Amino acid sequence: MLEFIFFHQKPFKLFLAQLENRGLEFTTTLDEAEDEYEVHMDENIDDDLLEEIEDIYDQLMDMNQQLVDQEEGDSASNYHLASITVTLADGTISHASIPPTLLSKIMQVITPEELGEIVTAIADAVENPDDRSMCQRVRDGDVDFEPS
Repeated sequence: MLEFIFFHQKPFKLFLAQLENRGLEFTTTLDEAEDEYEVHMDENIDDDLLEEIEDIYDQLMDMNQQLVDQEEGDSASNYHLASITVTLADGTISHASIPPTLLSKIMQVITPEELGEIVTAIADAVENPDDRSMCQRVRDGDVDFEPS
């Protein structure tokens, strides 16, 4: 069973309209007191259609977040933050605060694993400074590279 959850009525209703337009069967569970709106669908749908539905859901979840934020305003219990975990060579863990919109843009073009590689490379460069140029490191055989 596929489950899609919303926390605002407007994107929930828009999602239902999209499902109805595609002739899909679904059930809903509403808990308006908790502002929780659930949509349940059978998993046996075409992969391309499922991807389309998931894209619609992602877009509506962005709207959902914006609407909830507007209605609740900023407070100690309502905030939107993002960070990247950095693990140093000695095992120390630190969290680098990143503006959520910037991290969202980054994650649209690279995978979490690729971001992890970048962060690890930066942490290594900070912990082990090397003042040689990149060309010198390649000539010295200290850098592996993939020819373009």
